[in-house]
Amino acid sequence: MQKRKRNRKFVVCIQCRKRRSKCDRGHPCSRCARLGTDCEYLEANKKPELTSIETHGVTAQNSLIAELQSQINLLKRQIAHPEVNVKREHKSTRPTNSLLDVKIPTLKKISLERGRSNSTFYGPASSLSTIFSEHILEQFSRWNIGLNKERETLISSNLTNETRLSIVNIGSNKDEILQKAEAAICSDYYAFKDCLEWFGTNLNELVFLDAIPTSKLKKAFSALLNPPSSNSSASFKYHTKEPYFFGSMAAIFSVVYLVTLFRRYSLAIEQPPIMTTSIKDLRQLSIQLLIASDLNKNRNIMSLLALIVIKSGLFEYDSIEHDNEWADSYPFFHILLNLCYQLGLHLESSAAIRIVPTDSANSDLFISINTTEKKHIWNLVLLQDAIYSLALGTPLSINSKFCALYQTTTDNTLERLLIRGFKLIRQTSLTVNSIEPISLNMVNTLISDIQELCHDLPCKIFTCEEGQVPDFNLSGLCILFKLKIFLLHVLESLYRMIIMGAAELQKSLTKNELKTEDSKILSKICETSFRQSTFLSAAVVWHIQNFFSGRTVFATSDPRYSLFLRRFCMASCNQSFTIWFTYLFGKMNKSAHIITDIDGDNPLNDYISSSDGSAFQGEVDLQILEDSLFYKYTNKSREFLDSLVCKLLSSSQLMSFSSLFYKNAEENQVMRESLDGMACLKFLLMWIYVIREIEARKATTPLKKIDKKEIILWAKQKVENEMISGVYNDGLIRNFEMHDLDDNILDSIITEDVWIDSLFKNDFAF
Repeated sequence: MQKRKRNRKFVVCIQCRKRRSKCDRGHPCSRCARLGTDCEYLEANKKPELTSIETHGVTAQNSLIAELQSQINLLKRQIAHPEVNVKREHKSTRPTNSLLDVKIPTLKKISLERGRSNSTFYGPASSLSTIFSEHILEQFSRWNIGLNKERETLISSNLTNETRLSIVNIGSNKDEILQKAEAAICSDYYAFKDCLEWFGTNLNELVFLDAIPTSKLKKAFSALLNPPSSNSSASFKYHTKEPYFFGSMAAIFSVVYLVTLFRRYSLAIEQPPIMTTSIKDLRQLSIQLLIASDLNKNRNIMSLLALIVIKSGLFEYDSIEHDNEWADSYPFFHILLNLCYQLGLHLESSAAIRIVPTDSANSDLFISINTTEKKHIWNLVLLQDAIYSLALGTPLSINSKFCALYQTTTDNTLERLLIRGFKLIRQTSLTVNSIEPISLNMVNTLISDIQELCHDLPCKIFTCEEGQVPDFNLSGLCILFKLKIFLLHVLESLYRMIIMGAAELQKSLTKNELKTEDSKILSKICETSFRQSTFLSAAVVWHIQNFFSGRTVFATSDPRYSLFLRRFCMASCNQSFTIWFTYLFGKMNKSAHIITDIDGDNPLNDYISSSDGSAFQGEVDLQILEDSLFYKYTNKSREFLDSLVCKLLSSSQLMSFSSLFYKNAEENQVMRESLDGMACLKFLLMWIYVIREIEARKATTPLKKIDKKEIILWAKQKVENEMISGVYNDGLIRNFEMHDLDDNILDSIITEDVWIDSLFKNDFAF
């Protein structure tokens, strides 16, 4: 019987095998663990039976070569990672890498707005993240209570439950809805048709990046209706209760509703066909038709288009329906995204799709879209998902492993800039909204990339003559204007992370652990971030101020751009003015506590408490602010930057600019009809009076003896009296009856514990 041969396999590394010790992947030997290297496994092939000295010599030689090769590989790894060869006598709390590469768990500051009936989550890059101090945040919460009461009063008097978009089918009477819709569309046949034309020419690119296929809407309109004649009025070609019929009707009504919202401000410059159906009825029918289409069960392209348009109209461009369109419309975005998945819009254009017909739909009413139209819709959804994630702090809903990313449809400047913006927004969201801790260098990388894009969108392209605009029209330029302001806000949040992260890092390290050069590094990056944040907040409000005053290429006579940017501009002003006020308070108080909300040693203290030096003597404008903001490109000196900060963080400069800002915003008809805009102006004006009065009283009374509560009450009463009496051109009261509402906005900041006392611990540095 032949002797059984053993098939040995080496399952240990070379060194362990020589010492006859065991190691495996799960439990490496102590030597490999100490060196920081992986155990190397050499699984030999089946060895031949040793029959002679010659074969034994060959085998031994092969084994020696393998062992030498293993040692060479080990030396290569040790050269590549020399730190593993250093013998440490004790564990050090100091990081082995750069101080700026240390992962800081508290760098991502999140907020949870919680009430008895509602909670809203805000991530590290949201607007609330730029509010550094808990005192300021508490005050804004009280302010929001009064604002919500006024908003509820307006909504209850102008809107009914039937005009609220619902996620589920509320069991509407389809016969009644059809009857109302037929009466409206047939009586206003030419007005509806004109609205569809006007939408394709004036709104589609501006609001939806050409994502709504206007030609398909016109086709559906022609397929649904018989045009009026000399003997009869317009009438329906079909009377059916099929979901696709309601979806087509919802898409048409939603577009007409949105167009009517925009055109109501331009009646003086154009004469559209008379629309007998009111905006309220158009809004109500659009929502009821969409709900009747049962879009949760019956998914078609027209219902998707209707949802896209209604979501924008109801949450963004209607006057007072919602105070936070991103948080309030987020659930409906997920319905929209689910529709896109079910319609296959998330796939690459080259994907092989097999169409399986399930019914014999009427060919006239069945609407399909081509590849380019699918790309436009999916690109819009991708951009909205990235903005939702960054604005709210929620996870990205679209996974790039399963869905197509932004697909180009044209090769022009607008598309290229939008793609860059989309990638930056998405990458920033992946970095700051993930659960993984990040370092200051990771944030600095994001800042550099975003600044590069903002530098490529200089203010002069928004203020140049219309004939000098690059190869995209004013609608495209307005989209880039909004994108730039959004990215500037992202930079505000990222610089906030730098300031807070450096302060937390210095606080966590003891004096023995923190070297002198490390302390200088932290102070330097804090000073730079503080300057940049100051320039950013001023640049944002200066951009919007130029827009209000007609100094941009967006004509003030065309209200489309004002309505398109209204809610966004007022929210931007709130955020930027908050940062500006916070920094001014910190400079007055000569303390960084209100900026970082951290007691004790702070890397920003020396810069805040240092002497003001010489302020910039010239006139501040947007070009100077951008040259300072992008100092790496313009080579502005440190002395110039510090002098400009000194100029901006002075009460005289803030009051001068705020007064002009208020005047220009108040003269804009579209802005006057915004509740949030009105509240922002009231709040801003009150604080101008507070700072002015404190400055006046300080000349005769020590700051500690000044009654801040009494000053706030006086300023609040002055603002209310001047608005009600119509001092400011009477425009606010003529278009918005503030005195008929509950006056709770300014009352909400007057509390028994005067929180403002905590802001003014030392004398002002006027």
